[in-house]
Amino acid sequence: MYISESLSEIKKYRPATLRTGKEWFVEYYVYRPDTHVMTRKKIMLDHIKKASERRAYATGLMRRLNAELEKGWNPFISEENSKTYTKFTKVIDDFSRLTKKKFEERTIREATIRSYNSYIKKLQEYIIKFKLSEMYAYNFNKDFITKYLDNVYHTQDLSSRTRDNYLKFLRVFCSFMVERDFIKVSPAAAISVLGKASRSVKNRTVIPEEMKANIADFLIQHNKHYLLACHILYFCMIRPKEMTYIKIEHIDLEKSVIFIPGETAKNYKDAQEHLRDFLD
Repeated sequence: MYISESLSEIKKYRPATLRTGKEWFVEYYVYRPDTHVMTRKKIMLDHIKKASERRAYATGLMRRLNAELEKGWNPFISEENSKTYTKFTKVIDDFSRLTKKKFEERTIREATIRSYNSYIKKLQEYIIKFKLSEMYAYNFNKDFITKYLDNVYHTQDLSSRTRDNYLKFLRVFCSFMVERDFIKVSPAAAISVLGKASRSVKNRTVIPEEMKANIADFLIQHNKHYLLACHILYFCMIRPKEMTYIKIEHIDLEKSVIFIPGETAKNYKDAQEHLRDFLD
């Protein structure tokens, strides 16, 4: 297996040479990405009985090894998928490009890509802060993620719910890395959420009819536009963001419908919402 273009910085090596003495072996040095040092590899030749045959075999072996090393072959990378040694900064760039393309093709929503970009920015800030820009894809393991989440949770004094939202994104990111062969399995899958059992149930209060009438009377006098927005959301079941894109041409009073164009709808599909209850 050969080193990809993204791994060109780790093509360093020292050519294979023959060592003779008490032991006969061919040795060569290659750069080991996980330790960042040149490491010796040995191929023993003592199993070949005659010295002349050892030397002949060593000559051919060194020729083949040096040819492969010149091409960029690295035995440490060949032991695993070479993409695990891709710089992590490149992995982030690949993920960002993919999510941008998905957004352009409308397979993910604007809110989703905005959220992803925010989490990526936080991750990049962490990498810069702790000088981890030289890390590889395989370094993005359970230990790294645990330390990152602990840092986010304690340093920024976030709630357990917010911390778990970070973890949820990291699981998405890990799935991307697994799909692209940057890692073998998702390290985030083994990390548990915090405080799920102790989270309080949202307490939704129903506004009494009398209070709703008072609010309506107040808005009629002081803010009819806000009252109209409330009616559209309540009676027509239109989402707040969808409502902001409504134009006069989208409202058909004769048919009692509001048209929601697909480009502004959450599911990217055209829709019509009835106005009957609203008008009544």
